[in-house]
Amino acid sequence: MRSNRHRASSFYFVVPAVVFGFGVLFVRSFIRRGSLFLASLAFPAYWVAYEYRTAMASPHSTWGNLAYTQMNCLPVIQIAAITGIWGISFIVFLFAGAAAALLSGAGERWQRRLLPVAVGLV
Repeated sequence: MRSNRHRASSFYFVVPAVVFGFGVLFVRSFIRRGSLFLASLAFPAYWVAYEYRTAMASPHSTWGNLAYTQMNCLPVIQIAAITGIWGISFIVFLFAGAAAALLSGAGERWQRRLLPVAVGLV
């Protein structure tokens, strides 16, 4: 009985980690092509699609969604009025994706200068 609990709990940790790893490989393909803007948008879109699919398939719905980590930040949580919790997850990963794209050193100089401005406007 106890081993079944460990298998079930490891499932909840291993699957998101593997999905995250595939997302990193997905973003890496854009960075290798020098497309920093697509690279910064790819992971947020990928992860929100994963969270949405999980919410639709899981009996626990949105449990574990990244948006819940922002519940004490009023300016961020107000985005949910327009986009729902999916928009909050997208915004959180947009900043992380842009930072990863910039730190990769790939892309043209104008892209590295314009990307922080574009993300800041969002």
